Amino acid sequence: MKGWSAPIVMNGNNICAALCFALLGAVMLMPAAGNAQESAAQGLYGVKEILVRPVRFDDAATAKSCRLDPGELDALIMKELQDNNLPAIPEAEARPSLMDVARINLIPQIVPYNSQGLDCVTWVSMYAESRNHLRVLPIEIPRVVVVLYWRQGQLVSSAVSVHADHVDNALHTMIHEFGVRYVTAQPPTVGRPNARPPR
Repeated sequence: MKGWSAPIVMNGNNICAALCFALLGAVMLMPAAGNAQESAAQGLYGVKEILVRPVRFDDAATAKSCRLDPGELDALIMKELQDNNLPAIPEAEARPSLMDVARINLIPQIVPYNSQGLDCVTWVSMYAESRNHLRVLPIEIPRVVVVLYWRQGQLVSSAVSVHADHVDNALHTMIHEFGVRYVTAQPPTVGRPNARPPR
């Protein structure tokens, strides 16, 4: 039994056509890939409002034993944000967001643990996020989609007498690094109506 085979015959014109087609395809794809990279903006680009959530403790008694006060921490966070020239708004003073104003939430997370009244260990973290209602296929029902822009955390351990100072220092460092990330992501014309996104 003989196997079936079909010879492929290419003359000069066919070879030229194949090479030209391959080169044309490569040239067309190269700008598209470049545009895809250039059009991607950083996550914090164009954010004009940072809504700051208040500090909340799961266990108020433990926080008190570690000498952590939510009011003092809230004041410290707002001061640090303002010192870093960030457009921060306390949640209690925030107005409803406008459609054309990009807003994110900055959420502090402070979880203290007191070890027999001698030392305190506290998880200190902050994260910036937004929550949006989107229709995600294949189900045509709006769902809440959380977009995380930035997050940082640190475990702080110290004696009770100086624990509040260590937590303050951790928050100071985090807010400074968040401020650097925010400023780096903004264009020189941020805040102006005619600010253009990157191409």
